[in-house]
Amino acid sequence: MNHILHKLCCFFCFFLLPLPSHSASAPFTDIDKLIAVLVDSLVSPIPHGARVKIGVLPFVSGEKGLLEEAGSEGRAIAEKIIIALVGHPGRYSVVDRLDYQKALGEIALSQTGVTETTIEIELGRFMTADYLISGTISAVMGQSAIRAKMVKVESGEIVSASQSVIGTSVLSQAATELFSEQQSVLSYTFRSAVVPGWGQFYAQQPVRGAISFVLGIGGASVSVYSWVSTANRKNERDEFSEFVNTNSGRSRLEDMSGYAIGTDGFIRWFGAEKGRYHDEYQKMLTTAKIATAATAGVWILNMIDASFAGRQKRRAIQLYFSATLEAVGTGLTYTY
Repeated sequence: MNHILHKLCCFFCFFLLPLPSHSASAPFTDIDKLIAVLVDSLVSPIPHGARVKIGVLPFVSGEKGLLEEAGSEGRAIAEKIIIALVGHPGRYSVVDRLDYQKALGEIALSQTGVTETTIEIELGRFMTADYLISGTISAVMGQSAIRAKMVKVESGEIVSASQSVIGTSVLSQAATELFSEQQSVLSYTFRSAVVPGWGQFYAQQPVRGAISFVLGIGGASVSVYSWVSTANRKNERDEFSEFVNTNSGRSRLEDMSGYAIGTDGFIRWFGAEKGRYHDEYQKMLTTAKIATAATAGVWILNMIDASFAGRQKRRAIQLYFSATLEAVGTGLTYTY
């Protein structure tokens, strides 16, 4: 019953009441746009040019406590907030991951029977953060309502809050890409093995992707053209050799050479022409082999580059929350 009531409350709060930010009537379809709006709203009270340190906690389900195990969607939101803060024009510094983990350990060992607000303040102090961002996710009717707040650690005051709505499937897909598939370098390499440059584009390296695509597809096109031309040259050589075995063919050879079949002039001409056809075939065969080898080399280099791009992307997205918070939650109980 409590679960149903919670869902109904979320529905009324996020879908029927007007929101000061991006409302449910126009849900976000791009997680990065949502995060950009969310971050701009949260940091707006911070004085321009102020050098502050901000801590970010994984967002949790509205039915869970602050430090209960966060789902992949909540970790994905927090991860993307961290990335947005690092790249924000305000040049905010983010709490170091080691300081974050130490703070969680300290809280788990020293705190029992405390409120979530107290935990937030203590976490912020352990991390020596000036501000702490946390939030919740509530899924209702295919949409995920995201509530975020930023607390000033020194006073415990909530200085800003924001709420937005995004499709649940969009959020789930973002979490999947962030914490599973994009963590595997093989996913980038495999894509570029199928289509050159695809892995680089997937790693958000469009220039490298475009170069790999042009070289790979260009080399493949040259290879295909060379092998088709080689097959045509071989057919021409074989057809010329077969002319001597048919009446129509012998007549054609006599017209082409100007000599009667069996004469010394015809024999010399026929031998020279047969050698020419064979040389053209061998030359085109060599070109096809070289083109194929070059294309294979480009394809392999493209796959290697995709793996490097994947590693760079992996380092960029794996700032904090690659592990769950399960171990932290076991030592905590909350009062409300």
